[in-house]
Amino acid sequence: MTDIEKCKRFIIENLNDRPLFRKYTLNTVCRPEFQNSDVSFLLRYVFQCAKSDERYSYLIAYLVLSNGRDLKDELIEKSESMRLFYQAFRSWIVECLVGNGQAMPPVVDTFGMAFVSDVLDRAEGHLLSLRAFREAVKTSVLRGMVDAVFRRMGSEWILSPSFVGNIGHFAYAATILELQKTNKLTDQPVKILTKRTSNEYMRKFFAPYLVTRRPEGVHYIEMISARKRHYMVDGRWATIGELLSEAVQVWATGRPFASIDPETRERGDLELGRSGFRLMHRSSPCTCARLGTFTIARIRLVSVTRIWPTTVPRSVVWSPLATM
Repeated sequence: MTDIEKCKRFIIENLNDRPLFRKYTLNTVCRPEFQNSDVSFLLRYVFQCAKSDERYSYLIAYLVLSNGRDLKDELIEKSESMRLFYQAFRSWIVECLVGNGQAMPPVVDTFGMAFVSDVLDRAEGHLLSLRAFREAVKTSVLRGMVDAVFRRMGSEWILSPSFVGNIGHFAYAATILELQKTNKLTDQPVKILTKRTSNEYMRKFFAPYLVTRRPEGVHYIEMISARKRHYMVDGRWATIGELLSEAVQVWATGRPFASIDPETRERGDLELGRSGFRLMHRSSPCTCARLGTFTIARIRLVSVTRIWPTTVPRSVVWSPLATM
């Protein structure tokens, strides 16, 4: 049985687990020995019958693993979202991740920025699951650099509503605010878009930073991602988990981000005791907080040229990619 036949059989046997057979198919067709083979009949199982953002996250993984191999027209023409955005998006990914180019993505509005951030995050997850670790790191760094440039185009650093969505995300918001106070992150003022939350007690500690709408002239909104790397003032790149470790060291010295009064702590301990320490909330498996359902047609496209804001020095955020 050839590798192609094995792939067909695997797809049929695992039709109910789409992420599994899509990744298996990518791992098969992106091998060098299939460089000149027509495998579009297998790739249709990856790109068809998928949501638009899923298609583009798999497209990134496919382009990176196949060294920029183009898709057949038949895979593009059947999807409106692929027809609208494929050529511009593919050109950018090939330039930055297959080559070592330095270009911004072909988007300029809030939905476009959110879309790019989301699909890069998902693509990194696909690459990690395929053990393509070097490619995953490069994808993560690209996302961090693009987000850093987007953020610095505005006057304020705006965090998405999910940063105050549940207790775990409150810790992420507190980490960013703490490290900004200690001059380890950008000096841009941090604001958090408000959202209804079941934990109003914790929400009050963030009251000075809450806003009800995105400020005029600010298009980038920071979304939660455990994988994303953040650019630090000293030139390091760190995930939110690594940033949290640094913040905890500050809090452990006797200056916690928020102090709980003894009465509230006692009531909390009693409630935990009554519940038998059961988990109090359920987390979503998705790492990215969305701004809403992505619709490619809503994204304002621009051409992939050297889009670069004059207020942001190129060397500040792009230098790591050229060495990878």
